[in-house]
Order: sequence, then C-alpha cells, then structure tokens
Amino acid sequence: KDPDAGPKSTASTMPNSPSRILQKLRTIDKAADMATVAHLPLEEGLNGRTSLFIDAMLIPRADQRGVGVPMNHYAGRDAPIEGGYVHAIRPGIYHWVVVLDFKSMYPSIIISKNLCFTTLSPEGTTLSPSGARFLPATTRRGLIPEILADLLESRDRFRAAARAATSPDLATY
Repeated sequence: KDPDAGPKSTASTMPNSPSRILQKLRTIDKAADMATVAHLPLEEGLNGRTSLFIDAMLIPRADQRGVGVPMNHYAGRDAPIEGGYVHAIRPGIYHWVVVLDFKSMYPSIIISKNLCFTTLSPEGTTLSPSGARFLPATTRRGLIPEILADLLESRDRFRAAARAATSPDLATY
C-alpha cells in the first residue's frame, strides 16, 4: 500500500492554516526585505520594532561620518521620555478635512530643509519655527536627510517595479 496515496490533511494543505495565510500575505518575504534594508537578521524583520530598524540604518551611517551615537540606556533618569500624543481616528470621509501628501510630506521637508541633529548650528541659514537653525546641504548634508533620500529613492524604484509586475501578487507586494 502506498503511504502517499491517501488524503492529506496536514496543516500546510488546509486553506486557512497559519502557514498558508503567511504565504498568501507574503509575511516572510516582507520581513526578509525589511531585514535586508536595515541589515538585520530575519528574526528582527519578523519582530518589526521600528526603533530597531531606525537604529540599524542610522548608527552605521553615523559611524562612517564619525558622528557619536549615545548609548541606549536610561541610567540616571528619573522617568523615561514621554512620547507625543497620537490621536486615534476612525477611517471614513469627513467634511473640511484634506489630506496632503506630496510624496511623503515630512520626509520631503526634512530633506529639502536639511533638518538634522548633524546640521543644527547657530550659523545655519534655515530657521525653524522654534528658532533652531540648520546648515544648508551645500555646507554639510544631514545624516537623516541622506538616509530619507535613499529610502524615498528606493521606494520609487519599488513602485515602478510594482507597476511593471506581471502578476497581481507581485504588484501588491
């Protein structure tokens, strides 16, 4: 009798099994790509902690430029820094609300104005509303604007590849 002849009911062949769902959503592929961009192991791509991705991109570039990065411990602080308020919204259409995203507005502003801790200087020509001044990119290109420009350029390449994709799965991925 052939042991492979019978019906298969393993978890990987069931339509709603976790492995089939992960395959359909391309979760592993996406995590691998995130890990690749940030130069991290796949496990970290699966965990998806944003601060780790940012540190993994920022610290090597800072090191290349000789910019010191403080250690990530909070010894001596009375309380941790409180984050900004994020208002949860319900999706829908609202009157008198406009969404403006000129190719990722905040990164574009950071890049165009060269806003970065590495360009903060009393001699800066860009004056922020808070009174901080930043050097122009012609004097010193900021570390964060450089990283953001690279990420936006990569995003444009991936979007072009998605438009040229031969299958709907590849286009949405």
